Amino acid sequence: MHSSSPRPTTRDAALDALAALVVGAASLVLLAHGGLPLPNPHRVGIAPVPAVLTGATAVPLLLRRRWPLASVLLAALASMVLAVVGGLVWPPLGIGATVFFFARGLRDGSPNAGSYLAPGGAVVAFLAVAAAASPLAPVLHSAIACVAAWLAGEHTRLRRAEVHELRLDAERAERERAREREVAVLEERTRIARDLHDTTAHTLNVITLRAGTARLRDDPAFARTVLADIEELARETIREVAGWWRTFVRRPRLSSRLPGLLRWRRS
Repeated sequence: MHSSSPRPTTRDAALDALAALVVGAASLVLLAHGGLPLPNPHRVGIAPVPAVLTGATAVPLLLRRRWPLASVLLAALASMVLAVVGGLVWPPLGIGATVFFFARGLRDGSPNAGSYLAPGGAVVAFLAVAAAASPLAPVLHSAIACVAAWLAGEHTRLRRAEVHELRLDAERAERERAREREVAVLEERTRIARDLHDTTAHTLNVITLRAGTARLRDDPAFARTVLADIEELARETIREVAGWWRTFVRRPRLSSRLPGLLRWRRS
């Protein structure tokens, strides 16, 4: 069931005040014309007491964010008094709006029975009082309006929850794709590192063999040729290792994430 929510922001409070003003003004117009349809040729005018009570049915919208259940109860109470003094008109915008916002603002997940009991009881009490004090037609219309307001609020809530879940799914999928791309890059760099390891090992073996051959032959010219070949081979290997260093070792962000990414890959 709803409990007290955090204090609304200034923008939210302004929007609630605007909603209360619009609902109150529309309710007064309906009261002046005796309800729908408009314009009503049998205009009845506005008496002071019903006018004040009609405006009071919209005031609880100011509380709908912080005390949503209290807003429904207060709107139902004002509507009861309005029905008793003969001011019930179709549609009852005040209680309908508070019921709509209450249903729309229910917590995510399956609402429990308490979510329906208190506001439903308030609406039933309002309809019972209205049935005792007003003609049957406006009461039936008011019941339809309240049910429609609840269903509209419930539909809005479920739609909003569905959109939120879709957004979360999209974000999760994007994170998964980002991890896949990073793992693919790391796998490619690992392959390159293995190739460079093999190349370096082969180069060292060649250098060892050429140096051993030059040492065994007593030929200075041959030794100089072998040393030049060894120098060129070593320089080429150093260039390859330097390129590998720039590609992988100098990327600390990705390198530091390698253990976590590999664990994610294996899971």
